[in-house]
Amino acid sequence: MAELSRRYAFAPAGKSFIAAGLKQAGIVDVTESAMHLSPRFRAVLEWRDLLETRLELAAIVLPDFTELTAALLGTGEDFMAQSATFDLFRYDRAKHRSDENRAATERWVRLLSVLSRYEADGLLKLLEQGATKHIIDVGGNGGVLAHALCGAWSDCRAQVFDLPVVCDIGRDMQNGDGLGTHMVTFVEGDLRHDPLPEGADLILFKSVLHDWPDRDIAVFLSKAVESLKTGGRIAIFERTPFTFDAAMPAFYDLPNLMFMHVLRPPRLYAEILDNLGMTSIQQEQIELDMPFYLTQAIKH
Repeated sequence: MAELSRRYAFAPAGKSFIAAGLKQAGIVDVTESAMHLSPRFRAVLEWRDLLETRLELAAIVLPDFTELTAALLGTGEDFMAQSATFDLFRYDRAKHRSDENRAATERWVRLLSVLSRYEADGLLKLLEQGATKHIIDVGGNGGVLAHALCGAWSDCRAQVFDLPVVCDIGRDMQNGDGLGTHMVTFVEGDLRHDPLPEGADLILFKSVLHDWPDRDIAVFLSKAVESLKTGGRIAIFERTPFTFDAAMPAFYDLPNLMFMHVLRPPRLYAEILDNLGMTSIQQEQIELDMPFYLTQAIKH
C-alpha cells in the first residue's frame, strides 16, 4: 500500500477504499500493523502473466462495453462496426509489412500468445498424438501452441500458417526464446486466397473459425480436407456460445463477452465436416476460462 500511495498519491480515504477492496477480494490479509498478500493470492501468482493479460484485454474492451451496451445486446452487427475492440484485431494490418503494421499486430499477437500458452494444456488433455508427425496450425499466431504440441509429442514438427507480419513476429519470438526452427516453421499465407501446405496428418484450427461467416468456414475446412493426408485429422478447438443460466460474467470475462454473437455451437463444425465427407467425427468439452469444444474428424 505504501508503494501504491507513493505512485498514485492516494488520499487517506483512497487508501482505505483500496485496502478494503483488496481485503474483500482475498488478495491481502490485514493485521493491526501491516497488510500482506494472502497465501491464496501468492499461489495464484504462478499464473501472473495470464492474470495480467486477461486484465489488459478487459481494460481494452471496457469502453466498448459501457458505451455500446445497447448495440452489444442487439444483433451485434452495429456493435462490431463501432467497436474499438474489433479494431485491435485488424487482420488487414498483418498482410503488409510496415513499422506501423508491425507495432499494431505485435500487440494482439503478444496477448493471444499468453492465452494460447495456457489453452495448450487443455487441448493436450483431449488431443492425442496417435500417428501425428506433421501438424499445420492454421492461424497459429506466434507459434506458442505449435511449440507446445511438438514439445509434448515425440518426433513431431509443425507449420504455422498465418499472415506475413504475424509470421515475422512468430519467427522473432521463436528465436528470442532460443527454440530454434527445427520443430516449428512459419508459412505465410491468407486462407481466403491461398491453399494450405500439403502432407500434414493433423490440421488444427484453434480459436480461428469463429471470426468468419459460415460460408467462409466451409471454404476453409474444404481447403483443409483437400491438403490433408488420407487418414489424417482435422481438429477444431473453439469456445462455445455464452449461456447465462449460471453466474454472470466477471470483469475479466469481458473480452470473451465481446464475441457473444460470433461463437458457434459445436454441432455447426460437425455438420460442415460431415458434409465434406470427413468421418469418425468426435466432440469433447473441457472447461478453461469458459467451455471449449474439441471437434475431430478423419479423412478416409
